[in-house]
Amino acid sequence: MTVDLQPEDTLQDALTVMLQSSVGMAVITDRKGKYLGCCTIESLAKLIMSDR
Repeated sequence: MTVDLQPEDTLQDALTVMLQSSVGMAVITDRKGKYLGCCTIESLAKLIMSDR
């Protein structure tokens, strides 16, 4: 399953999409498709909670 997010999407948007789709990890690419890294539900949740 592919989950697409847009550059304007927030961390909360990413976490919501990952939880709704049962995908535990997202691959991060640049606009040309070059691999930049990945993030997990846990890492997003930590970032969201630390921002509050």
